[in-house]
Amino acid sequence: MHLTQSLLFQAALTVLLLFVTLKLWRTDIRVPMYYWGDTLPQLAVAKSIADGGWIWFIDRLGAPFGFALAAYPQNLTTTSIVLKGLSLFSKEPGFLLNVYWLSTIVAASVNAHLALRVLGYGRSSAIVFATLYAFLPYAFYRNIAHVSLVFTFVPVLAAYAVQMAANTAVSLRSRWGMYVVICAIAQAFDYIYYTFFAAFVFIVAGILAWSYHRSARNARIAFALCAVLVVSATLNLTPSILEWRRDGKPPNDFDKTAAQAEIYGLKLRQLLSPVQPSRLASLRALGEEEKQFPNENENRTTRLGVVLSIGFVAMLAQFLFSPRLAGQPRAAGALTLACVLLATVGGFGALFNLLVTADIRAYNRIVVFIAFFVIVYVAHMADTWRARIDRRERKRWSGAVVPLAMAFVLIVGVLDEGQAARPIVGRYGIDAATFHAERTLVQEIERRHPNGGAVMQLPEAIFTPDNGRVKMQAYDHARAYLASKTLSWSWPSYSSRRKSWYESLGNPADPGFLDRLAASGFVGVWIDRFGYEPYELAKLEGALTARLGPPLEGGLQQRYAYFDLSPRK
Repeated sequence: MHLTQSLLFQAALTVLLLFVTLKLWRTDIRVPMYYWGDTLPQLAVAKSIADGGWIWFIDRLGAPFGFALAAYPQNLTTTSIVLKGLSLFSKEPGFLLNVYWLSTIVAASVNAHLALRVLGYGRSSAIVFATLYAFLPYAFYRNIAHVSLVFTFVPVLAAYAVQMAANTAVSLRSRWGMYVVICAIAQAFDYIYYTFFAAFVFIVAGILAWSYHRSARNARIAFALCAVLVVSATLNLTPSILEWRRDGKPPNDFDKTAAQAEIYGLKLRQLLSPVQPSRLASLRALGEEEKQFPNENENRTTRLGVVLSIGFVAMLAQFLFSPRLAGQPRAAGALTLACVLLATVGGFGALFNLLVTADIRAYNRIVVFIAFFVIVYVAHMADTWRARIDRRERKRWSGAVVPLAMAFVLIVGVLDEGQAARPIVGRYGIDAATFHAERTLVQEIERRHPNGGAVMQLPEAIFTPDNGRVKMQAYDHARAYLASKTLSWSWPSYSSRRKSWYESLGNPADPGFLDRLAASGFVGVWIDRFGYEPYELAKLEGALTARLGPPLEGGLQQRYAYFDLSPRK
C-alpha cells in the first residue's frame, strides 16, 4: 500500500472509531459536545470569528466597551484560521468547535502515522499505534473545552526530535524537514505550551546528539528550530504585548506563581492509572481512592491507557538497564526521561518557574510528547517481534499471528482509552436540552429589540478566573451571547475601565441603577437565578419587578429572568 493510501486509510479508520466511540449518530453537530465551563469562552471566540470578527476583540461582549481579548494571551491564531475557514459552511459556534476538534484528532492520527513511517516503522504498527496516540484519554478529557490543547503538530515535532537524538535527522531543506518547519511555525502561532515543550525536547535532542554521536550538525538544527519557535511565538504574542502596553494588564488576570508548577505538575501515578470513568466497578473504585491524594486537578487527564502504560514502563526499564536498545527507541527513552524530569512534581520545571518565569505552570500537558515517544518504542518492539516471527516460523498459521495480535492491541487500546469519552456522551441529552431552551429565550428577547442594544447581565462576573457563584458555574454568562444574533452583552468584566463603570452604577436593587443603565444604552437586565442565594434573588427581583413589571422567564428550570428596560425610554 502506497504511503498516501495508508494515510487515507488512517484517516478513515480514525473517523470510524470516533463515530462509534462518541456515538455521533445521536448528535446534532450544531450543539456543542460539551456545553459548560471552559467550553463557553471558546465558543464565544468561535462565534466572534464566524460573525466576521477576530480573536483580538469581541465587540458584542463586555458592553458597553467591548471585550479586548488580546489582553488574554491565549492567541490561537492557527486554530482561528481553521475556524474562519469552517465558518464558510456554518456560523454556528457549536458546529465550528465540534468539527474542528474532531478534525484535529484525525489530523493527529495521520501525522502520527506519517511520523512513524518516516522513522522507518511498518504500516501495521503505524496504523495501530498512531490510532492509539490520537485516542489518548487526554484528547477526550480536554475535548472542545480546551481546543487550545489539541496536539495536531506534536507527532511531527516529537519525531524529528527522536531523529536528531538518534543522529538520523534529514536536512531541514528536505521535504520532511520543511514539513517539520511548517508544523513548528503553525504550533508556535497557537497556545504557548506545546511550543515551550517542543523547544525543550529539541534542546535535549541536540544535547543527546552531541553526547551520543558528537554531532554538531544536529545541535545546530536544534538551535535553528528553537529560533523558529521563539520568533513565531513572539510574533503571535505581539498583539497581547501591545494591548498590555496601551491599557495595562487586566486587573483580574491570573496571578501565576512558581508554586503552581507543583500543583499542576505531572504525576507518574496518574500516567499509569486506569482510565476513568472505567466500565469495571473495581477500577472505578480505584479512581475514587485516588481522590485522597493532594492536588488532584487537571493532571488527572494525563492517563496513557493500558497499552501505552505498559509501553512506558517497558521503555524506561529497557532504556535504563539494556545497553542493546536500538538508536531511535533509545532516543525516545532518553527524551521521555527528560520530559518526566522536567514536568514531574518537584522537577526541573519547578526550578524553571522559580528562577525564570512562572508563566508555564501546567507541566502535566507534556503528556502528548511522552505518549509519542512511547509509541515510537512500541512500534519498534512490534516490528522487531514481527521480523523474528518471519525469520523463525514457517508454519501456515504463523502469517496470521501478527495481524491478529495487532488487531487485538488496537481493539483493547481503543476500548480502554475511549472510556474517557463517556462523560461527553453522557452529557449529550442535558446539554442539547439546555442549549435549545436558552436559544428560545434569547430569540424571544431579540424579537423585542429589533434595533439591537445592550443587556446587563447579573450577577456581575469577571474573566478570568471565574470561579462561579452559588449554582452558577464558570463563564455561564457567555451562554446568552452564544444564542444571540444582534444584542450586545455585559459579560465579562475584563478591564479597569469596565470595572470602574460597573461600580459607578451602584447597587442593582437601588432605583438609580436602572436609570444609569438606560443612559448607557442598555435595553434590558438578564438575571441568572443560579447566581444568587434565595434571599438575594427575592430582594433583587422584587425591586426590579416593582419598577419594570414581571420578567420574561426561560431556560431549563426557569433559570433566567429578563427585565425589559425599553419602556423607560
